[in-house]
Amino acid sequence: MTQPPTLRGAARVLATEGGLGDKPVVAPSDGERERAIAAIAGAMRAKARRQLQLRFAAFALAAAAAVALWIGVGRRGHPPVAPVASGPASTIPATSVAGIVAVPMGGAVTPIRAGRPGTPLSGPATLAAGDRLVAAQGAFASLSLPTGTRLELKGGGDLSIVEQGSASIFSLAAGSVRADVHKLAPGERFVVRTVDAEVEVRGTSFQVSTVEPDPGCATRTRLTVFEGVVVVRSAAKEVEVRAGEHWPLDCAAPPAVGSAAPSASVAALVPALGKTDVQKAPTVASSTVAPTVAPPTPSVLAAQNALYSEALAAKSKGELATAVERFDSYLLLYPGSALAESAQGERMRGLYKLDRARGVAAARAYLAAFPKGSARADAQTIVDDNP
Repeated sequence: MTQPPTLRGAARVLATEGGLGDKPVVAPSDGERERAIAAIAGAMRAKARRQLQLRFAAFALAAAAAVALWIGVGRRGHPPVAPVASGPASTIPATSVAGIVAVPMGGAVTPIRAGRPGTPLSGPATLAAGDRLVAAQGAFASLSLPTGTRLELKGGGDLSIVEQGSASIFSLAAGSVRADVHKLAPGERFVVRTVDAEVEVRGTSFQVSTVEPDPGCATRTRLTVFEGVVVVRSAAKEVEVRAGEHWPLDCAAPPAVGSAAPSASVAALVPALGKTDVQKAPTVASSTVAPTVAPPTPSVLAAQNALYSEALAAKSKGELATAVERFDSYLLLYPGSALAESAQGERMRGLYKLDRARGVAAARAYLAAFPKGSARADAQTIVDDNP
């Protein structure tokens, strides 16, 4: 067998240059060379197999790590897909709509469900579409919608919930209801229907009433707008009514509904509200004409001062929601009082901090009613900052 060049060179070097010690190195025999070559080749093959196995193991580990990483990211970024229901569509429960919470504010307030009167409310109760709420004379009730809108039903009021969802539709059969409507999202509606009219808004504050027939007025519906713009549809006509105005113009507006029951200290001073106790709002559209009101009696003046003081006390404590509610009550009960302009300014400031949209509407209403009022600078700033 021919000796490989590398072995021949190595043997020549060891034989001629002494290599190991003083004895010359003897060249290996053919058998020894064959065994050495076989051993080296076997070692090389074993090494190659080990390298191949290591590379495969490394590849497998990398692949496993990649799969684990992909699964982990997938779980974090995309929740597991729920199995599709195999039954008919009607078996899948629909998303429920939160109900309307009614709270009695004094007197008998009775819910009617499926045509059956229930027990007068003694605390909060949830109402749904198809239910009615009837407030006895002298009673008040507050209704809170999931959207943030609040209704207030006056004594003698009869209100039905026609629809509750993307469209909130109510039917007023008798009495009065005030609505402070939270700004609605696109596609949402808020409607109050009466026997001869329909009132629809897009985020405002108003009162609608159903009164006894009057020979001098063509409709039994009365509307007063406190903030924003309201659309009234009646007798195939549509009319816009703005803040400070009432509808119809040729009919007297009814007294406003209080936005909250007076506190105990005020209630002790306020007699049963009658025509001589509640100062009527002006029945003209222009806010530049001051209303003519009779001087308040001592008891009513004391009630005014007590309610105004409560509102200021709440403001000083940082209880803005309570302060706005008290100022709102004051303006509804005593719109022609000497402190009405100041109360409206304080209400505007507090409301702007609680609800910017309604605060801006209140500022515009203040400027329209009191163009030279003490709070005109603040009101103008609010309007200018929110064009």
